[in-house]
Amino acid sequence: MHKDESCDAYLGKTIGPLGFYKDSLYYITQADALGANMPCLWKMDLDGRNKQVVTPLYSEDEQRQTVGIGFITFTDGFMQLCLRKLAENGDIISITRYCSLDKPSLPIDTAAELRHPQIGNGLIVSSDGEAILVKDFLDAEPSKDEDGTYMYDFLYAWNPHSNELAAIGERKNNSPGYYDKYSGAYMEDGVLMVWDYQTKSGKALFDTGLKGKHILYCYPDCFLVSEYIMPEDDASDIVHVYCYNWDMEYLGKCTIKFENAGWYSGVVMLETETRILFGDLTSDFLPLWYIEKSDFGKEEIPLHEYHYPEMELLE
Repeated sequence: MHKDESCDAYLGKTIGPLGFYKDSLYYITQADALGANMPCLWKMDLDGRNKQVVTPLYSEDEQRQTVGIGFITFTDGFMQLCLRKLAENGDIISITRYCSLDKPSLPIDTAAELRHPQIGNGLIVSSDGEAILVKDFLDAEPSKDEDGTYMYDFLYAWNPHSNELAAIGERKNNSPGYYDKYSGAYMEDGVLMVWDYQTKSGKALFDTGLKGKHILYCYPDCFLVSEYIMPEDDASDIVHVYCYNWDMEYLGKCTIKFENAGWYSGVVMLETETRILFGDLTSDFLPLWYIEKSDFGKEEIPLHEYHYPEMELLE
């Protein structure tokens, strides 16, 4: 009945997400899960068997001061997390640590943590296969807009093998999109912009003609421009996603309709070789719908419900 170790899919109480690396699945259990006396990193085969403890997430000496774990990321053979501890003055501090999945050991402080301790700085932004990018919100130029918000983040290329940082430059704050160590791409007033770290400015690449707020999602064979709705906007139960190829040719749009009107910070979840997966990122992190790339070119791209494999459960 999937409620104890007799089921290969049973993991106990876990802290998401799961990671995949070299034919193994990695996951983090809470304390007392499967007999562990503290949170641990585990690995298992793809069929859920051969479960093994990889490493505890902190030492026994830190156990009494630790109050939580968050921002877990699996990237390029490494696991990064944010450890929340209780300081002597009663404040909660956040420590960014990591470990290798090839040579696992007790997680150690990241280079960004050593640079600016105990504030949870230096979380992974992205990886392009060549460099892991981390964000430092303290090194950016302290320029603020009229609302008092910092205008820039500072990006570093982090080498987890040597635990060293190489400066990349500043990027425009609150401009989600794709960034590597050479440049970035994001949406601004319906225009696909390319960001220059040196000049701290964006250059227009392609005007979609779209109005409103949009997020850019870049993939090897296409890019998507998705509407998003924030709490200060009028509630809506409709989000449109527009698809393009890298010749800037329009491939059609798909329409996602939610049961209730509200705010939706993003609906695009994942890309596979043949599909784009969507979900409600405000409430769940499981795919709910998908489109087939073979339908690109249709004005209205059909949206399909995502169905999970059916199982015959014992009575």
